[in-house]
Formats: sequence, structure tokens, C-alpha cells
Amino acid sequence: KTGMRACLINIADIYYQQGNNAAAFEYYSQGLALAQEMRVKDAIAQNLIGIAKIYTGTNKIPEGLACADKALQLAGQSGAKQIVKEASLI
Repeated sequence: KTGMRACLINIADIYYQQGNNAAAFEYYSQGLALAQEMRVKDAIAQNLIGIAKIYTGTNKIPEGLACADKALQLAGQSGAKQIVKEASLI
């Protein structure tokens, strides 16, 4: 499951970079569900950051900020400094 979790976020990131927000959102959502099932806080936070970027990029600012805030809290708990940095930039 760890490999699948990593693949989902990588695929989502590629779709996001290509501007395909619908596909990116789907893969981030799948990755989020798997990370939550596995209870991996930094992976949950990574997927939330991706979802937050999509929300804020499509003018859904409150939803984006809510995801970023939750990601920031989780990343702080797990000590994932890079994720904290990404969350603070949204």
C-alpha cells in the first residue's frame, strides 16, 4: 500500500502540473483516502496540500485554506518541515 500511496500522489502532481485539475483532484482524493486508512500523517498532509492548491487555483479559497490549515497541523505533528513550508505558501 505504501507504493500505491506514493504513486497516487505522483500521478496527481503530474496532472496538476499539466493543468488537469479534475484528474489531479481525483488522484489526490484517492491518495488521501489511502493515507487516512494507513494513518500516515505526512501523506495525508501532502494530499491535502495538493487539494488545497486546486481549490485556491479555482477560486474556492475557503475550501483551499481549510485543507491547507489541516495539512499544516498534521505536518507540524509529524515534523514534516517541507510540508509545513508548502502549506504556509498557499
